Amino acid sequence: MLRFYACEEDLSEESPDSPLPEEVAAGKEPYLIVGAIAGG
Repeated sequence: MLRFYACEEDLSEESPDSPLPEEVAAGKEPYLIVGAIAGG
């Protein structure tokens, strides 16, 4: 399970073909890929 964040928004439900936000593409904001931890 991975979660994707950019510009303080959760982009995990976006299509993989969606363009990155302009701030990320310009290098002004980070694009975060976070591995989820689950257990029981």
